[in-house]
Amino acid sequence: MFGFGPVPDGIDLLQQPFTPGFAGISEDVPLMIGTTFNELMKTCYDEKDLTFEGARERLEVQYGEQTEAFIALFKAAYPDCSPQDLLSIDTMFRPVTIQVADAASRRAAPVYSYMLTWKSPVDDGTKGSFHGLDIPLAFSNIELGKHWTGDSDEAYTLADIMSSAWLNFARSGNPNVADKLPLWDAYTRENGATMIFDSACRIVKHHDRELMDLVLSVRK
Repeated sequence: MFGFGPVPDGIDLLQQPFTPGFAGISEDVPLMIGTTFNELMKTCYDEKDLTFEGARERLEVQYGEQTEAFIALFKAAYPDCSPQDLLSIDTMFRPVTIQVADAASRRAAPVYSYMLTWKSPVDDGTKGSFHGLDIPLAFSNIELGKHWTGDSDEAYTLADIMSSAWLNFARSGNPNVADKLPLWDAYTRENGATMIFDSACRIVKHHDRELMDLVLSVRK
């Protein structure tokens, strides 16, 4: 599915976005970058009886002797995590997103990082925070997106918060909404500032960098 995508034509798309020198054309353009908690991962939120021990046994297949380290870093990043979270966390987009944010933060323009951890309540809460769930929230379009978001007061409230941030960013390059969000610091390699969008929004600093570093090390 990832083989289909835009092709550089020298007019609309000048070159591949990650080739050397490409970032120069957007040197002064602010960037907002983020992911959802689960993205395209196969989740196991339908396994209501899953235990931490059961999750650990499955993780050992992938992480081997690094399993305990993975679990410890995961719980440090997400203290209220469930066994299902351990097996469903996005490890595809998030590591690369951190790398891109690190690189982009060296430019003149600010970078704002976010993660949507709010989980969809539809289908008995089995979908998690999947790829694209942030779209109806950021565009405050719950009516058309309620098959993804549900239509609870919580969904409408989060949509109001996120869409306000997106509007401010589009208008000024700064997503801060003083009356709806905590201060959203621009991301730097040093501070790792990331806005968590959930039922209670908060700013975190390098909350999962070590976790994602471990994920990348296991892939090598």
